[in-house]
Amino acid sequence: MAKQSSKKVLKITAAVAAVALVAAIAAYPIAYHVRGDLGNVDLPDDFSAQLQTVGGVQQAADADVRVMSANLLVGYKSWGGTPVRPRAKQFVEVVRRFQPDVAALQEASFDWHACIAQNLADYEILHPQNNIFQKSLTTLIYNTETLNLLDSGRQAYSVGDGTQHRAVTWGVFETKADGKRFAVTSTHLNLVRDEETRSAEIDTMTQQVNELLEIADQIQTQYGCPVFCAGDYNAMENDSTKGIYAGSEIYTMLASKLTDAKFIADLKAAGSAESFDEPTWDHIFIKGEAQVCAFRVLSEPCLQDMSDHFPVFADITLS
Repeated sequence: MAKQSSKKVLKITAAVAAVALVAAIAAYPIAYHVRGDLGNVDLPDDFSAQLQTVGGVQQAADADVRVMSANLLVGYKSWGGTPVRPRAKQFVEVVRRFQPDVAALQEASFDWHACIAQNLADYEILHPQNNIFQKSLTTLIYNTETLNLLDSGRQAYSVGDGTQHRAVTWGVFETKADGKRFAVTSTHLNLVRDEETRSAEIDTMTQQVNELLEIADQIQTQYGCPVFCAGDYNAMENDSTKGIYAGSEIYTMLASKLTDAKFIADLKAAGSAESFDEPTWDHIFIKGEAQVCAFRVLSEPCLQDMSDHFPVFADITLS
């Protein structure tokens, strides 16, 4: 009798779970639409007016593509995030104004995916799903009006504190204007949280960098094009502002293998909220040959509430 009862309980439990899964899948499109609707979301006072005063809107005359990197900050309270939709409204305006060909995104949680998909019709999200239950926090969007997608992939790091965000998402693109090829990777490395775990975190970040470099090597070898490795590296050019938490040895490792677009740009600019020379966590590194016509840190006062990071972008001439 006991065995029959146990089997009956298991069957009921399985049936309930199946019904719950079907209900969740059925409700998913509705939730996605509701959480991505920005129609009734207002921009902050004077936001549009201030954004219109920001320079560097026109892509440099000799540039072929504009590559952006932006850590969007999830909406999770435990991560320090605030509700996404008001901030997504701002980001949508930033993308519409500056028109990056590719933007490497980090911390792009469910609501961010919903807002981007519904409000940036010209852009497509690469590999949005980490698995059937989660969105990939580390992803790319590209402008389908200016680029053709040739290939793409997503690889989680073998080490790190979550495959949802500790990963590399990459795309290989061809410009519609003249058929020039290039690739972009988006990544988000681990970080140094405290002094006690610093050594272990640096080891983890070092392994992640090695895996990123291997992916970049493979892409360049296969497609013979430059690779722009963008993202939040949790590693600054120096430790002047963050001390032992800056992870500057990780930056040094990256800079020894790749070229930081920020420092070879012909034109360099930043907003008034943070100077161009201020060390940052976010970088656009180059593997291969390319000329950086302009590099901009969008450190504008009107964007301070959009995220805890300022977006950066580079205007690049391809060989």
